[in-house]
Amino acid sequence: MKRSYFNQKGFTSYEILIGLLIVGSLAVIATTANKFIKEYSNISALKADINIIREATRRFQRDLGFLPRDVWRGVDPGLSYKNGWQKGEHSFQWEHLDLSTWNGPYLKQWRRNPWGGYYELHYLGSGTNYLGIHGPAVFLTLKPLHYGGRDGMPDRRIEKYLEKQGIDLSLWKDNIVILILVENVHESEHL
Repeated sequence: MKRSYFNQKGFTSYEILIGLLIVGSLAVIATTANKFIKEYSNISALKADINIIREATRRFQRDLGFLPRDVWRGVDPGLSYKNGWQKGEHSFQWEHLDLSTWNGPYLKQWRRNPWGGYYELHYLGSGTNYLGIHGPAVFLTLKPLHYGGRDGMPDRRIEKYLEKQGIDLSLWKDNIVILILVENVHESEHL
């Protein structure tokens, strides 16, 4: 007796199995694509932040005649608030700087990096050299939320990608260093 396709009452176990395999495969592809899109958007946001901070640092230097000094773990280096550096740990060099020509804000706000960690600004004085960066210069590092942790930092594969792109200059695991201002800029003597 010949069975008609339209007289079937349900799916066979093979048909259910194939359907589950297709749905599972699509879920894996969607999850992987979503993670890739999120990391790509974080990298794009990092590049945008670098450009914004670089320009803000240049305007700061143009107005005051010197570069912002060191600040630690998410503290504003005077780019969005004149005395932002006072809200956290900072270099003793800030204490003697003349900020009377500060014409900011140069940034709307000093914020966290796209992965949720901190930006930390570092100053290299004249005649200093770090990772091939010659002072005077300013560079930026990404820092985790907690000392010694990885929270708020990109995945190690992303870190390797940033190294290949020339964004991460450190080439050390867990240390992301980004040059944000051309080295050997002229600083005025009225510090």
